[in-house]
Amino acid sequence: MYVRVEAVQSHSAQAILIPQRAVMRSNNGAFVYIVNDQNTVEVRSIVTGFNVAKLVAHYARAKRR
Repeated sequence: MYVRVEAVQSHSAQAILIPQRAVMRSNNGAFVYIVNDQNTVEVRSIVTGFNVAKLVAHYARAKRR
C-alpha cells in the first residue's frame, strides 16, 4: 500500500509560484521569458526555491540580463 503525502516545509509570503516548464536553465542560472508593456519579450534571471507539484517558488525580483 502506498500513500502520496505533501508536507509543508516552509512558507514565504514573498514567493511567487510559476510553472516549472516556464523556467529555463543555463550556465548563468535560471531565467524566464517575460512579455513587457510594449509586447516584446525580455529575458529575466530568477532565483528559484522549492518545487510544489509542477510549480516552482520564485523569491527574488526578476532581473534583466
